[in-house]
Amino acid sequence: MSHQHTILLFSIDPGGANSIGILAHELSKTANIVCFAKEAACSHLKHNFPQINVTLLSNKHDQYSKTTYLQLLATIKPNVVFTDTTGRDYSNRSLWRACKDFGIPSIAILDQWMNYALRFLKQHETYQGCMAYTTDDFILPTAIVTMDCSAKLQMVKEGLPENIIHPLGSPYYESLKSKPVKNKTQKKKAITILFASEPITAVYGHKLGKKIHGYTEQTIIKTLCQSITKQAKQQHFSVIIRPHPRESQRRYNRLIKSYHFASLCSKRSVQESIQSADIVLGMSSTMLLEASLQNKPILSIQIGNHKESPFYLEQIGLLRSVRYTFQLHNVIKNLEAMRFNRYTVKMTTQNNSVESIHKLMTSLCQLGKSD
Repeated sequence: MSHQHTILLFSIDPGGANSIGILAHELSKTANIVCFAKEAACSHLKHNFPQINVTLLSNKHDQYSKTTYLQLLATIKPNVVFTDTTGRDYSNRSLWRACKDFGIPSIAILDQWMNYALRFLKQHETYQGCMAYTTDDFILPTAIVTMDCSAKLQMVKEGLPENIIHPLGSPYYESLKSKPVKNKTQKKKAITILFASEPITAVYGHKLGKKIHGYTEQTIIKTLCQSITKQAKQQHFSVIIRPHPRESQRRYNRLIKSYHFASLCSKRSVQESIQSADIVLGMSSTMLLEASLQNKPILSIQIGNHKESPFYLEQIGLLRSVRYTFQLHNVIKNLEAMRFNRYTVKMTTQNNSVESIHKLMTSLCQLGKSD
């Protein structure tokens, strides 16, 4: 694309912001880049991609109204728009609607192998746990980029239109594969468990969150701490909770008071947090995948989930999540005996994802010109 082209990138979620940040950096070499983000994603981008100029879009704007985004598009006049995807916040969906009014191609970049339909539903009240909706149930961008073919197949099963889904890979996961692995082995008195939380209750609330997943981050971390109390000597463990950027740290105050071996993560970087831990536990956070790519032991705990796993490594048959309390008790005993399972991860995401996404973007822009 020529230097006269303008690309607008918009991010809401810190996880999705990773690929948006990489795309912004790469696309800035050939185009004019304008990047907007909501609070959590904006902070994440500024810390991890300091070379990118990011503008904060206030949470005061009505996420259900496309008026703000029509004004934004009228001012910037982009040739194409990139967004991440998320569940509860409708800002991306309002931006896609505004793009449609202007005839501007919009491309959504997925970052997770879960909750596909929820990212595009017109209203969450229609969620009934069913796996097939109709196109009328969705607000859709021009194109959706998935990490691999398995994500595309599952999206189609849930009712999303196959013709707009492109399994082109993940710029972020591809970047992780190229990073050197640093593992430090130290003798410690306590085993350090990093708990990678997710904003299930912050996004969906406790009732809907539990209906969707069978658990929430609060039920899982409490069960973990209870299991340590019952099955092991508490001084042998240190549980470091890393809240998701969209969570309030105050949410964990009561739990930390109840379990002296639990504390909040003080490290700002995800990579620093992973490197300082002996094992990373969570539900389906991308941090588990990042840790496994760095040869860190990981474990997915999904006690209460009796449906298909939302965790990618379980979906491809590499590991099994803990679904029952007695299984977690056994895990704690093994951890106390310093028995860790490591997994060799071979990503199924495509290579050269940025180049592939660039080609898709070019074709959509050319198609728009011919209409």
